[in-house]
Amino acid sequence: MTLYKALTPDRLSFYDRRTKWELGVEMPEIKSAQLGACGEGYHLAKSITHAVSYAKFPMSIYEADAIGDRLGEDDTKVRHSSARIIREVKKPAWVLKAEKFIASIPSVKYLSNCSTPARAWKMFDTRDAARDAAWDAAWDAAR
Repeated sequence: MTLYKALTPDRLSFYDRRTKWELGVEMPEIKSAQLGACGEGYHLAKSITHAVSYAKFPMSIYEADAIGDRLGEDDTKVRHSSARIIREVKKPAWVLKAEKFIASIPSVKYLSNCSTPARAWKMFDTRDAARDAAWDAAWDAAR
């Protein structure tokens, strides 16, 4: 099974900005008694889509090897005591489009005071989905 890891553009982990990954270099072993997909260890996604869902924009995506003990697994990821990134993979077009859109937000006049997107902002798959969510929120507020 091919596994993936999404990292910052300078190859740092998103949830631990102290962890720097290098191509082909095995990460230091992490001992963990926790069972399950979540917890201490190296989390690798089962698809590029899953890797992106655990990341933030902008990002780099890598093919990865799981090394050492398997500490846990679920439908979207595996957690191992060690891992390494093998090679950078091409980002899907939808990821590039999302990155371009997010980078453009500060240039929108009414958002020009925002240097980064707020946590409360939501991204929808389609304009129809965004419109439906807005309509539902407006309807709830009106009631």
